[in-house]
Amino acid sequence: MHKDKLIVFVQTDKPIYKPGQTVKVRILPTTHDLKLVPKETIGSFQIENPDGIVLGYWPMLSFAEGIVQFELALPDEPTYGMWRIKGNIEDTKIYKNFKVKEYVLPKFEVKITPPSYLLTNADSITWKICAQ
Repeated sequence: MHKDKLIVFVQTDKPIYKPGQTVKVRILPTTHDLKLVPKETIGSFQIENPDGIVLGYWPMLSFAEGIVQFELALPDEPTYGMWRIKGNIEDTKIYKNFKVKEYVLPKFEVKITPPSYLLTNADSITWKICAQ
């Protein structure tokens, strides 16, 4: 159908995911002059974990509406690292990476130091609060 390669825009809703989150993907293929591809254009896509295991496969995506969206719910205990979206539209191969990382709560400490003495008739009291 096309002799020129396509330009394919692949977008995820974020670059880093945590276990159990849903990866949302949008695909917009255009011709080399940034026009929408013909309505009969079909593509196939898959999402692989860092070990190359396919966890989602969409074999016959139609680009009749221009943009295609699909999503994959990550397992609660996924393989951490760089995941890959791979696809083909006609002769054009598409690759897009995203990370899956374990969520670690940030560590911080708050120290509150009261004054060494309190006056019952004082208008104000000074406390020292330090967060790290």
